Amino acid sequence: FARHGIAVTRRTLSEWSGAVADLLTPVAQAVFAQILDSRWIQSDDTPIDVADHGRQGQHRQGHMWVYRGEHGDVGYDFTWKRNREGPQRILEGYRGYLQADAAPAYDDIFNEQILEVACWAHARRYFKEAVSSAALEATQVITWVGELYGLERHAKQHKLDETARQQLREQRARPVLRRIRDYLREQEKVHLPKSPFG
Repeated sequence: FARHGIAVTRRTLSEWSGAVADLLTPVAQAVFAQILDSRWIQSDDTPIDVADHGRQGQHRQGHMWVYRGEHGDVGYDFTWKRNREGPQRILEGYRGYLQADAAPAYDDIFNEQILEVACWAHARRYFKEAVSSAALEATQVITWVGELYGLERHAKQHKLDETARQQLREQRARPVLRRIRDYLREQEKVHLPKSPFG
C-alpha cells in the first residue's frame, strides 16, 4: 500500500486480516474434520518468531503446529507454548494412529484411542549423534534403518498400492525391525539407557 501512496494503519490491516480469518473459519473447520476422519495423522510443530508490537524490535516465540491426514489434507494451528494443550484441543475425540516426534507435548496424547507411531527420521538422529562415541554400534543401526528407507523408496518407485506396500513391509521390513530390536536389547546390557549407546 505504501508503494502506491496509500496509508493504512496497522490496526486497519489487523482488522482486515481478522475479518478474512473469520470468513475462512468454516473452511479450516472442514479441513480439520477431514484430517480427523483419517486412519492416521502426522503432526509436528515449528517454532516461529512473532513480532511483539508492544515492544519495538522485540519478538516472542510461538509454535505453528501442522496436522496432515491420510488423504493429504493439511491444517495449521498456532500456540504460544509447546505443550500438550494444542494437540489435545485439536485431537480431542480422534481415534487412530498419530505419527509425531518424541516431544513431551505428545506424551499425554497417546492412549487406547490414539496410538503412537514413531518416526524413523527422529530415531535415526540419535544414532547419528552416537556415532562419535560408539561408531560401530550406531553405524550398524543406521545401516538397518537405511534398509527400511530403501524398502519405502522401492514401494514409491514401483507405485505399489496399499496392499502391496503392506505385503512388502510384512515380508522384508519386519525381519529388519526384529534385527534392530534384538540388537538394541543386547546393547542395553552394556550401555547406559540415557540415549542410544549411553
